[in-house]
Amino acid sequence: MAHAELSPSAAHRWLRCQASIVLSKDIENTSSQFAAEGTVAHEIGYLCLRDGLAPETFIGQTLTHDGYSFVVDAAMAAHVQTYVDYVQRLSGHLLPEQKLPIMHITGEQGAHGTADAVVIADDVMHIVDLKYGMGVKVEATGNEQLQIYALAALHFYDMLADFSKVCLHIVQPRIDHIDSWEVSVDDLKEFGFDVRLAAQWVDEAKVELQEKHFVPGTKQCKFCPAKGQCKPLADHILSTLADDFIDMTQPITHLNQDRTLDNQSLGHLMAALPLVEEFVKAIRARVESELLGGNDVPGFKLVQGRAGIRKWRDEDAAIKLLGEMAWEQSLISPTTAEKLLKKTDTWEALQPLITRSEGKPSVAPTSDKRPPLSVGISASDFN
Repeated sequence: MAHAELSPSAAHRWLRCQASIVLSKDIENTSSQFAAEGTVAHEIGYLCLRDGLAPETFIGQTLTHDGYSFVVDAAMAAHVQTYVDYVQRLSGHLLPEQKLPIMHITGEQGAHGTADAVVIADDVMHIVDLKYGMGVKVEATGNEQLQIYALAALHFYDMLADFSKVCLHIVQPRIDHIDSWEVSVDDLKEFGFDVRLAAQWVDEAKVELQEKHFVPGTKQCKFCPAKGQCKPLADHILSTLADDFIDMTQPITHLNQDRTLDNQSLGHLMAALPLVEEFVKAIRARVESELLGGNDVPGFKLVQGRAGIRKWRDEDAAIKLLGEMAWEQSLISPTTAEKLLKKTDTWEALQPLITRSEGKPSVAPTSDKRPPLSVGISASDFN
């Protein structure tokens, strides 16, 4: 069947904002090169877990998904190996790439979700999810996608054991991030009630969109295809978040210069920035789409952008003319060396030769797991 409308991977959206499902319905969901690359990595991981293969056996092979082709290199193999090793360390009966019915959870006829790996060990069930992306760190704690997989797996494998708890695992090897969270079956069932309620609200929104179905927020709006045309989101940003920082009776370029921001207000606005930034990106993309489609957007036009970087039309001919000047030699970076030599004696011998500067101080929400830095840092430290 077609991809589930109320899919577990989009649960962070429709559990919070049911209108997103309705507004996104007719927006084409185009695949990206990054998504296709992740699918290829998942396929390698599945084959390795199913057939007992090593990811390095795929090095040099060309795999294709959604029109994108990828030559599997040592780096991809090493990242998938991290996932495979982690799953194999979990004791129990391994079930890779499990297609699980979720109709009893979301009410959507024939809907399924696919868990990357399910491991059953006595009264404990493990759900493991490979995240191949680098852009957003994904946490296991409270992860709605994995909780829906867990509910589906508990229902599907109910006859195998009397499960008391579930362990959810995220393996995100490209940013060296592995996280796990243990949740009781009773707590999962409570979560299931919330899921069913949200699904009912989606059904309501399909009949008649109401104010209660629109709930703008950073998590649900970040990957929502409709955020560039969502009026409640625009109103939310311009009125609720901006507060009196912007005078709504004046053009948007007018700022309230007389306002003094205290630290509480600064914290309020800082927390709003991720949502504002996502909204700005969406508006830019929609305006560009409208102009490219020949539609007028008052005050804006398309112009020729900056030319791309220069490159040789015929490399062989250029090499002949340049002679020895054609080649530049430089030492490969530690990152490149790791890709080529990881898990070898040479890589271990290189460790004392590698150095890196400490990370610069950066602002993070208090929910961030890293410990806070001590006070007394000057503003120049952030440059």
